[in-house]
Amino acid sequence: MNEKFRFREDYIPGWLTQSQLDARKLFLNEIHRKNKFISVSECPYCGNRNFIKISEVNKRGLPSDIVICDSCDGCFKSIVFDKETARYYYERISHTLVGKSTFEDGLMQRMRDRIRLFGYPKYKFISHFVELNPEEDLIAEFGCNDGANLMPWKENGFSVIGVDLDSNMVEFGRKWELNLIKSDMLDYDFNDRRPKLIILSHSLDRVTDVNAVLNRIRQILNPDGYVFIETPSIRTHGLINTIQYFDVECNYYFDLNSISKILKRYAFKIIYADEYNRILCSPNQSQKSMKSKPISFTIDKFRAFLFKKIIDRMNFQNRSLYDLLVDGQRRDIKIRVFNKLQRLYFQNFYNSIVKTNE
Repeated sequence: MNEKFRFREDYIPGWLTQSQLDARKLFLNEIHRKNKFISVSECPYCGNRNFIKISEVNKRGLPSDIVICDSCDGCFKSIVFDKETARYYYERISHTLVGKSTFEDGLMQRMRDRIRLFGYPKYKFISHFVELNPEEDLIAEFGCNDGANLMPWKENGFSVIGVDLDSNMVEFGRKWELNLIKSDMLDYDFNDRRPKLIILSHSLDRVTDVNAVLNRIRQILNPDGYVFIETPSIRTHGLINTIQYFDVECNYYFDLNSISKILKRYAFKIIYADEYNRILCSPNQSQKSMKSKPISFTIDKFRAFLFKKIIDRMNFQNRSLYDLLVDGQRRDIKIRVFNKLQRLYFQNFYNSIVKTNE
């Protein structure tokens, strides 16, 4: 392991603001020094107990032991927050540490931007693949934050519900007349009305126990329903500057192989998935693989086609994650080109679907 990936308490990244430094100090005092972590003894993807440690620090200089399973190549954190620590972190530390505004005006502008830039494109992307009925279907999001992802569904007549640990964001989202609940996703009971769609946008990578969460979702989801998952993929986001990709909030660093493996364990049929880690799946094995709606010809679709052709010729898809990360840290020019092409391909492909459904 390279020295820059070792944790040193006296190392403080120079780009942190005073507020972030205060939040970092609070993390070290109340979580790190009190050892409020749970140790992970076996791989969450395959059960193997032999790991390779690749880092013990995250981009803000906080302790974050990250390993790769030497059996299945899955990447995850070997120490995670317990439930009470997670509540404390997201309510007391998270927003300040990551540099987000906690003032009303800043939150309002951030909400508007998130609805426009992420909420509506996500709504159009999901709607390309599945037919949902606003008169009958409940849309739920776990780890909803301010509820921006739910707003397009609400505005199009759907019943929505969001669940999050951060009481401040829950209260803020309620001002937009969104049905948001402060709760742990494992604890909330939908009673008799089961969601037809569950959204997990940048939340599945942050849960303490991914197996417990997927098992719970399998129980509460409508049997004919869908799950949309979105996480930053280590093979597209983490190859070039891994230390900046690692985050103290993330417990799982999925790629398409690891997330597909764990979804299949819970009998989810994958309808759409890509290495950028956008996955749409269903517990109903008889669901059609995709709606018949074609993707309209756009410049985005043409670019995506060209980028995919080049990516396939480079033939890096079957390389092990560990080897790719090592080459990335060596600043291998081929890895850097491959990484850039991958991101361009997925961005253009995503945009081509979104624009088809506008």
